[in-house]
Amino acid sequence: MEIDLDSVYGDGWYDGFLYAKKIATDEDSFSGIEDCSETDVLEMSERAESEQRTRRNKWNKPDTVPNVEKGEEKLFWIAVKSEFLNPHTKRVEFKTITFLAHYQNRPLEYDANEELIERDDYLIDIDGCPIGSVGWVENKRHCEFEDFYEKIDFNKNYQLLGWANYQAPNFVEPV
Repeated sequence: MEIDLDSVYGDGWYDGFLYAKKIATDEDSFSGIEDCSETDVLEMSERAESEQRTRRNKWNKPDTVPNVEKGEEKLFWIAVKSEFLNPHTKRVEFKTITFLAHYQNRPLEYDANEELIERDDYLIDIDGCPIGSVGWVENKRHCEFEDFYEKIDFNKNYQLLGWANYQAPNFVEPV
């Protein structure tokens, strides 16, 4: 049985509570929840959403590393301070830019004999050879061949200021 928890209010937390309350009333399986008023449930829902947004949108320090499983990658927001020479003023200036980047945790693994362990989740280079990648990369697109990743080289002129979890917005078909 599939349940649409975004049906009434477009709010999975609130509709989820209402559905749990309905189950408790119908099946007497959740003691106590049926005593919550809709106002209480909505207030709990809004508080939970606010806490979730705060956790999701928190900027992390640049010296911390995202929790990404080995053999995987994950999309994040990163903020970078970029130094550049302004061609009009001939002065060095700084600007902060924010963009999406992947954090990859795809190291090559070797056995006790220092032989490469064969795995399907390795990245490969243009010649088809496996390569390891642990760190920040950008996904680049090319019209003539498959997408590829390019390592982001941070240095004194291009500094990582922080990173935050990326939460894609729900797609709603334009009317």
